[in-house]
Parts: sequence; C-alpha cells; structure tokens
Amino acid sequence: DNVKIRQAVGAAINRTTMVETVFLGQAQKLYSLIPIGMFGHTDAFETLGDPDYTKTRALLSELGYNENNKLSFKLWYETSGHYPQSPQQAAVLKSSLEASGVISVTLESRDWAGYRTARRDEIMDAYILGWYPDYIDPDDYIYPFVQSSGGSWLHHNYDSTQMDQLIAWARGNTTTTARDSLYQQIQDLMVEDAPIIPLYQGGAYAASKTNVKGIYLDITQNWRHWLVYAEE
Repeated sequence: DNVKIRQAVGAAINRTTMVETVFLGQAQKLYSLIPIGMFGHTDAFETLGDPDYTKTRALLSELGYNENNKLSFKLWYETSGHYPQSPQQAAVLKSSLEASGVISVTLESRDWAGYRTARRDEIMDAYILGWYPDYIDPDDYIYPFVQSSGGSWLHHNYDSTQMDQLIAWARGNTTTTARDSLYQQIQDLMVEDAPIIPLYQGGAYAASKTNVKGIYLDITQNWRHWLVYAEE
C-alpha cells in the first residue's frame, strides 16, 4: 500500500532478460498495459527504468530499506500452465529484483484453482497475471485492471477517483484523437501509482509450407482461414 515500494519494484525489473531467456526473443518488452500497435499506446513505464537500480535503492532508502534491511515479500506464480512459463518468469523476476541489492523475494506457487482462491483471499503480496483480449480496444486493457469497480476482481484494492474519471471520459468519447490523449494521461497516472507493472507482450505465429499464402496475423489474434490458399 506504498507507492514508493511499488515504483521501486517496477524500476528493478529487467524486461530484456525476461524476453530473451524465458521467451527466447519471441516476445516484446512492454511498458504499458495497452499493447504495442494499438492506438493510445505509449511507453509510459519506460520512465521507471529497465532496470534502474539506482532509482530502486533511492526510493527504498526513503522508507528505511537498504542492503542490511531489505524489502522482503512473496512473489506468486501459477503452476498448471494457465499462463505460459510462469515458473520461469518468476525465477527471472526474483533474480532481477534481488540484483538491486535491497530486495529479497520468496517464490510461492499454486495451481490455477488455488491461485484464484489466493487472489480472492488477498494473501498474495505480488503475483503474475496474463491477459488475452476480449475486444480490440484500449478499454479492454485498462477498465478491467485499474478502474475501481472493473478491476475489483484482481483484489489489488486500487481505487483512484482521478483514474476512474479519466476512464469514464475515454469510454464516453467517440473521437479517436480525444481518446488517444486520455489514454496517454491514464498511462502516465499508472506510472505514478504503479498498481500493476506491465512486463511483456506475446505474439501470434504460424508455420506453413512455402506454397501456402494468405496468412495474416495482427493484433486482433484472429486467424483468417478464408484468406489462406495454396499455390500449385
């Protein structure tokens, strides 16, 4: 419940190691909940660092944490495959955070059913979460996470009147330019409050023979079967 701690943790995350070791380069570093390639996206969280251990140590020192009195917490991950490579992600995050010299992380795990129960019971200090789109709009990556009612299922207890107002304006506006501006403000506020730290963005891949054409993949993740054809 301390924004300086959340920012310090966010500043100590090494996304490059995450992408290159866990996903072998088949993912992209992400600095916003709004995906790369979607209108409204900005690299807002890049301002925290990737990582910036100097910032982590400075923020935590204000709260009395140092090499001899480390910030300690549990990082939870899911074990039944609901999220790809969760154990490997957790290991990289632990290593990255502890490289700051002022953070100590204990890993804790549950299968998906137990994970959901632990989230509902609010016993997880920090945990890994994945997301697949329900509809292709920035709202689907913002409202379910940081709006006070829409994000209540996460049990992170984030409640910001300013954030709720910005989201309401973005939802009620039909002008792309206006919505784009509002989502930039939303992302900037997310960095200030740091209730959730974005890590990486996955992609869609297709393997085919060289004579198969019409394969089209984009941010919607829709597989367009009607465009696929084979050349003789």
